[in-house]
Amino acid sequence: MGNPCNDIKSYPELNLEVMRRRMEPQYRVWLLARYLDRIGGGYVRTKVLRRFVIEHGLFTRKTLYRALEGPSPLWRRSYSLLYLTSVRHVAAYLEVELRSEPVLLPLTAFESMHALRSAFVASFMAGKPKTIAIATLCRLTGRTRRVVRDYLNSQHITKTPNAMVSARSPSPHLDPGLAAKGYFHTRRHGKYLLVKRMPNTYESDLETAPRGITRKKLRKPSYPTVSPPPAVEDPAGCSGEDLRDPLGGAPHRCYYREPKAASRALQALSPRETIYTLSEGETDALGFQLWRGYTVLEPGGGVESW
Repeated sequence: MGNPCNDIKSYPELNLEVMRRRMEPQYRVWLLARYLDRIGGGYVRTKVLRRFVIEHGLFTRKTLYRALEGPSPLWRRSYSLLYLTSVRHVAAYLEVELRSEPVLLPLTAFESMHALRSAFVASFMAGKPKTIAIATLCRLTGRTRRVVRDYLNSQHITKTPNAMVSARSPSPHLDPGLAAKGYFHTRRHGKYLLVKRMPNTYESDLETAPRGITRKKLRKPSYPTVSPPPAVEDPAGCSGEDLRDPLGGAPHRCYYREPKAASRALQALSPRETIYTLSEGETDALGFQLWRGYTVLEPGGGVESW
């Protein structure tokens, strides 16, 4: 195996759903128990698990046995053995589809619940940069904006602010109505621009692992209907995010970094769908990545730039 301090395999979609359901204490034990099941037998001895968490200073024996109390969908206890539920069955129970690559969490992240939750959020950003709104992360994790912002300050996450270049011309004085919607003036190459604040792009330094079980299709739907699906990276280079529209619809918004993928998306743009394209290396004087937005407002209409 690789570095033992960076070897605990986890699954980003499971990590966030466990946070939303407040199952982190049991899930932490389940991840560690799976790590200790080196032969893949589907079970681990309780004393082996206890010795491991104490020797590495992860948490106390009392904390371990508190997590093991009562029935759990993650395991079945029989005398001194802990029979572990498979990843596939846990995902089916939580109604989650494993679409992302597994992510390796550092062992130090298991020393406290705050560090573990921060690592769970960072795992969702691993592999590829992800542009996503904090409001969406709040829905996925069941936490408040303040708490999510705290998790995003993790040492494993780097943040890049984004702004969309507006088709409107800059004016000497910014209209208060536009300012309330997130518009502001900035400079690029010595010229003033009117831009609108967009969700940040987040990247994680956590390593990913081979997909394995995530390539298998599960019987359950992707996510419970009470929560919209999160932004995920698409093979074409788009990270999609469904955001609820005030008029009752749900326009699909995608962020494209690759020019070829953006060109294909523009040709296939549907009504009420918005895409954002990034010009590599285009930043303003404030350090914001600059994007262009395109949409089709009605069937048969042309593509309009925001």
